[in-house]
Amino acid sequence: MMHRSLRSCRRLIAKARWVRVVGLVGTAALLQPSSVLRANVVGGDLQNFNPAPSGMDYVTVQSAETLEPGFVNVSAVINHAVNSLPYFEEEDTQSRLRANDSLTMLDVGAAVGIMPGLEVGAGTQNLIRQRVDGGASHGEFSGSGMLNYRIYSKLGLYSQPQGRLAAMLTGVFDRVTNNPYVGINGSPIGVIEFAYDTRLLGTAIALNLGYRFRRKGQPIPGVSILPMGNQYLASLGLSYLLPFVDTKLIVEAFGSRPAEGATSGIRARQASSAELLAGVKHDLTTNASVHFGGGTELINGASSPDWRAYVGINWAFGPAFTPESRGKILQPSAPKEEKAVVRSINFDSGSDRVPPAAVAMLQTLADEITAKPFSKVYVEGHTDSVGSADANRRLSLRRAQGVRQWLITKGKIPADKIEALGVGEDSPIADNGNFQGRALNRRVEFRVIR
Repeated sequence: MMHRSLRSCRRLIAKARWVRVVGLVGTAALLQPSSVLRANVVGGDLQNFNPAPSGMDYVTVQSAETLEPGFVNVSAVINHAVNSLPYFEEEDTQSRLRANDSLTMLDVGAAVGIMPGLEVGAGTQNLIRQRVDGGASHGEFSGSGMLNYRIYSKLGLYSQPQGRLAAMLTGVFDRVTNNPYVGINGSPIGVIEFAYDTRLLGTAIALNLGYRFRRKGQPIPGVSILPMGNQYLASLGLSYLLPFVDTKLIVEAFGSRPAEGATSGIRARQASSAELLAGVKHDLTTNASVHFGGGTELINGASSPDWRAYVGINWAFGPAFTPESRGKILQPSAPKEEKAVVRSINFDSGSDRVPPAAVAMLQTLADEITAKPFSKVYVEGHTDSVGSADANRRLSLRRAQGVRQWLITKGKIPADKIEALGVGEDSPIADNGNFQGRALNRRVEFRVIR
């Protein structure tokens, strides 16, 4: 019994020398019109799968769209990956037909719009469970817990109907000691990415391209893996909305490759990585959505699993705050005509009640309308796509009539000079496939004829 215990202890000690391998050989996703990446390469060195905290359209890919000021999204995603740990044999000992290892991860993140075109967020990557079945020399984690945390910012650079462009900066801070992919005294990871998104035939397309900066630490003695250097990142996302069921179909491909050649020291798993993912995202309520799906490796890379399954939830709300408005609400739109698209009248879903938070803005608008002579004011109500088209048209008319009545009684605008119109869901200004887009589409537009 004593000898057996000693042998077990020796095996555990020997095994511990291999543990604490963490990381990400990530795949960055770059842009999204209504879906596409933010930075797929910001997790642990062994984890390609890094959900975007804004949660608007895609899973890991980010779009070039930023959260509007005050809009907040909180997300939690669990994924289960099979055969993604590194093995150090000349021949690959892993097989799709056999689960040599599996990792269950939890990603938690949050993002908030700070000002127009600027979004910031943070997230953590956590190991919930690890299972390893195989005697070949390999890397594994020494225990569960937080692997890393990351912070990021996204800045919109360009926005036109035909496409958008944004830049993202991400910092990744490793929490795993003796990580051979980082090395001794290795620096935090920095990622710069650009995201572009557009639409084609009703499909949102997002492309993310980036570069991952890593200052190598000293190799860990006795470990076959060498610290990894800088990497090129790329990802592509497609998203198609099925409005009649409030569900999006999502396909993503993401990968990375070394900028300095294959220096990782991995034999059975190459230093490059690529993965394919497909899933669905369904809106449970106005604020909450659930998404799930799965994927597989495209190349036998150093963190690409044989297969992966995931499930997650997003909860969005806002605006939690609105920036102070500057300048006039009404702006010239044609000769002798002014127009205002008012997004701060954020009607609750299905409601036609003028929100109390919109009262000050409506008073300012009434003052601007009556500051100069005018002949007619048109108030157009708009809705999101939730519900039938006929019901939304009636709802939008009630909303417009509610605003019209407020302007008559409180804003002192003559009743014969103001008309309410119900447009319904026919003229969206944002994507109805996410919380933010639906909130923005629930708006009122004003047109003043001078």
